[in-house]
Amino acid sequence: MAPWRCGCGGAVVNTWCYGGGGVDDVMVVVVMIMMEETFQRWSYTSFLQELGQRLNNPQKSIATAIVLCQRFFTRQSLAKNDPKTVAIICMFIAGKVEGSPRPAGDVLLVSYRVLHNKEPLRDVFEGLKKTVLTGEKLVLSTLGFDLEIEHPYKLVIDWVKRSVKAEDVSRLCQAAFNFINDSLRTSLCLQFRPRQIAAAAIYIGSIMCKIKLPCDGEKEWWREFDVTKRVRCHETSIVGNL
Repeated sequence: MAPWRCGCGGAVVNTWCYGGGGVDDVMVVVVMIMMEETFQRWSYTSFLQELGQRLNNPQKSIATAIVLCQRFFTRQSLAKNDPKTVAIICMFIAGKVEGSPRPAGDVLLVSYRVLHNKEPLRDVFEGLKKTVLTGEKLVLSTLGFDLEIEHPYKLVIDWVKRSVKAEDVSRLCQAAFNFINDSLRTSLCLQFRPRQIAAAAIYIGSIMCKIKLPCDGEKEWWREFDVTKRVRCHETSIVGNL
């Protein structure tokens, strides 16, 4: 039976709709949409991380793919564009951008194995290849062909090498990199500049490694990254909850 009935005056009423349509109901819908976006972001970024590792791509190339994908969905609908397909396209583009190009066929084959744990049939593979090559134009035009991305990794390395003891460099860099990689599963790359994310990662990494960061008189170390105290607290609270 369809979930509809006649109300007073013959009006059609949806019996599955229990809300009163007030502000509270609107907020519930907004929260549900945000939760879905968060879940989808976590899903396609995790997929890209695994795909990149299976392809033996450098972490920088994987990070570029993730940032491109996140930027795409700030301008295009998740409901109208399959996140995994867009992710595959972004990985293909990122390889070319970062100097680690892989043939579209290789990216597609590994993607299919990650998603389905089996080899694609020939007609399925050809269909996917056509979709990806056509979709590349949509992704590039949506991004305005702006493919230049700065990542926090080098900023971390440069600062740590010149600022902490030699025996602490490797540990602190690795801890900071771990948090940067985890942050790619959130919207931090859309909210903050790479310098700000680098500062937050160094700060949390130093806590994890129990390394004291240098302080030049009254000048706090994080001011070198053009970070205010308020921004640093906000970033670290987000990254620290990953």
